[in-house]
Amino acid sequence: MAGSKISYSTSELSDDCGQVVIGGKTEAQEVESGELLAKLQAFAAIPAVDLVDAAPTISLMGKGSEFLVRNEGGQLFLVEAPTATNSPVQKSPAEIVQFLSLIHI
Repeated sequence: MAGSKISYSTSELSDDCGQVVIGGKTEAQEVESGELLAKLQAFAAIPAVDLVDAAPTISLMGKGSEFLVRNEGGQLFLVEAPTATNSPVQKSPAEIVQFLSLIHI
């Protein structure tokens, strides 16, 4: 995914994805893979106590596919939309970026 861009949006997260912001939302925007990795690392580093009353997510979109990333106690889980019919898979921030490059999202 080097040099390629992916669209992402967030729910209940700060712009850098490192803090929970109840009611916060960003519109879809493109990001390079290196910046996406930094955002996912910041998301994974959010303290578990900050996640208690929130459900922050990062949505990743491209080429007809959409994936949601959730943080559950510092562990990231990736699930393809629609989430009701797909199972979440635990992945590190680097594994998520690598996965997206493999499927050419």
